[in-house]
Amino acid sequence: MKPLTIDEYKKLCESDKIKIGQDLSDEVDNLPWDEYEGNLLNYFCGMTPQESRKFNKMKRDHGVK
Repeated sequence: MKPLTIDEYKKLCESDKIKIGQDLSDEVDNLPWDEYEGNLLNYFCGMTPQESRKFNKMKRDHGVK
């Protein structure tokens, strides 16, 4: 495998739809952290904020970490 030239790398980055290796801090800051009590796994699993709070409460009530 030959190394990429700078122009090849820039062209590859332009076509990158999922932003591999790029700074995602703005996207991360805009996720609904407060609505999901910091548990974004619930968000990515498709739970609503209400379902997430109920699930988190069940975990706490049953001693699950």
